Amino acid sequence: MFAIAPLAGTLALSRAWLRWTTREPWVPRRWPLSMLSPAIVVASAAAVFWVFRERRFYGDALSTVHIIEGKARVSPLGTYYWKEPLDRLCAMFSYRQLHGLFGWGGADSIAFMNAIAGAALVGVLWLVARRLGRTRYERCFLWAFPLTMGASQLLFGHVENYTLVSLGILVFIATSTSYLAGEAPLFLPVLAAAVALTVHGLASFLIFPMVALPFLRAGERPGLRQIPRLALAVEPGLAYLAGFYVFSRWLGAGPLNVGFNSFANDEHIFYSLAQVVEGRHLFSLGQLGLLTMPVGGVVLLAHVGLRREKSPDPVLALLTITTLAFLGYFLFFDAKNSALRDWDLLAPPALPLGILIAWLHLRRSRGGRPDRVLGLFAIAVSLAFSLPWIWSNFRP
Repeated sequence: MFAIAPLAGTLALSRAWLRWTTREPWVPRRWPLSMLSPAIVVASAAAVFWVFRERRFYGDALSTVHIIEGKARVSPLGTYYWKEPLDRLCAMFSYRQLHGLFGWGGADSIAFMNAIAGAALVGVLWLVARRLGRTRYERCFLWAFPLTMGASQLLFGHVENYTLVSLGILVFIATSTSYLAGEAPLFLPVLAAAVALTVHGLASFLIFPMVALPFLRAGERPGLRQIPRLALAVEPGLAYLAGFYVFSRWLGAGPLNVGFNSFANDEHIFYSLAQVVEGRHLFSLGQLGLLTMPVGGVVLLAHVGLRREKSPDPVLALLTITTLAFLGYFLFFDAKNSALRDWDLLAPPALPLGILIAWLHLRRSRGGRPDRVLGLFAIAVSLAFSLPWIWSNFRP
């Protein structure tokens, strides 16, 4: 109910708004697949994520649990609420329901919520792979490779607030590819970005690919006429954000405080350029990249660099802009507890990067046996880093 309330009114008005303000067609895609296969995949993923869920957590995760359980000095709707408002509301709802039904504590309730969100992410990625892949190998690789990175630890019942926002980023990518294919209106990815922003503030970096979207669709010449289209498409998203803010204030949340390099009472959000290029900072990010981002991507990038693109690719442009935006976040965001301790805060950029690398591999390869062997090798190398870490958090 917390998640649906502001969104329901927005979705109810969006179709009428679209018809009234623009002639852009709504052509929902009919997926050429049996619903049984993705249902089995999602259900299996949920079971795996829950059974092998993270059992070692500390620091901010414990603080989140104490806030949800009402044991902290900070109330659930207090100081830190606006950093991850929708995630916080969903965690509160999950805890109250599961505690009442099974007597679960905050840790298990949040872990269950994030295991379900992780399974939903697997399902959305499945649909993205079905849309973009042309052959069975391409679909399997597009689906499997992004899931091999160490950032997939977020899907294994991670006891904090970065799983839902990762799902939101992927939903934005999925709806954006639908728009680029001419099968969805522009307001859908914009609305997905707005919802992701209410899940967690780091989704604000979606503004870069969102603004670029109207200029990327194939067959349309970029120009100033795309600006009014974007302005109209933004209206439902702004309506949702306004409705969510009013709804949160009605629940008892305080006003949102935003200032220069500050957000929700948190000062010094971003590093300066001088701090970013410090050796210690880059060394920590390098270690974190080995863990959360696919190491096999180095091999793939070396491979795809041997060939040049012969035709423009809107999907490649979308994924590149999204990845660069979040890599900027990865470099400049000030993780107060150091990059390695706050690995989960810096893990979501791995998702668009993994999809980009998989797409580069498939677009620039010929699909022969050497290319498939390279893809499998990249998956194996990435799993060699991520699986031991996931196991160590399952059996600390």
